[in-house]
Amino acid sequence: MRRFNGFDMLLRMLLRLRWLFLAIVVLYGWMSPGQALFPGMESLSPSREGVMSGLQRLSGLVLIMSSASYLLACTNQRQLFSGLYSLLSPVSLLGLSRDKIVLRLALTMNSVQAIRSIVSAAATTKHPTGFLGLPTRLAEAFARVIQAAETATLDVVEIEVLAPPAAWQWGLPALCGVVFHLLHAIG
Repeated sequence: MRRFNGFDMLLRMLLRLRWLFLAIVVLYGWMSPGQALFPGMESLSPSREGVMSGLQRLSGLVLIMSSASYLLACTNQRQLFSGLYSLLSPVSLLGLSRDKIVLRLALTMNSVQAIRSIVSAAATTKHPTGFLGLPTRLAEAFARVIQAAETATLDVVEIEVLAPPAAWQWGLPALCGVVFHLLHAIG
C-alpha cells in the first residue's frame, strides 16, 4: 500500500503552527466566560466553554491544513494553476483579469521556491550560530537573493485552460454544503 506523500508535509505545517494553536487555546480558554474547567482553581482555571470553542477553531484549522496538504500532494503546479484559472472566472465580472492574477501567483510560487533554496544554502554556511550570528546569516541570504534576482532569466509560464466541469459534477460539493449546513443547524 502506497503511503500518502503529503503526510510529512502536513506534519511540518502543523508543527510550524504549534504556537498559534497554543495561543488560540490560551486566548479562548482564559478570555471566554463560562464554567471553570478546574473547579478548585476558579480564578486561574480556563473556562470549559472557552476551551471547547478554542478546540473547535483548532479542528477547523487542522482540517483546512489537511485539505491544503492533500491538494498540494495530489496536484502538480500546472494542474493547480489551471484549476485556479477556472475558479477565478467570476472575477472578470469585477473588472479584474484572471490571467494576470494566476500569472502573478505562478511567478510568486516560482520565486518563493528559488528564494527558499537560496536561504537554505545560506543557512548552512559557517557563521556564528545562535542569536548573535543571525544578522550575518540574514545579510548573506539577502545578498544571495539580490544576486539571484539580478541574474535571473525570463521564464515562460504557460497556464493550461481546462474545460469547465460538467453541471452534474457540481452536485457533490453542493451536497456537502447542504450536509454541513444541516449539521451546523442541528449542533
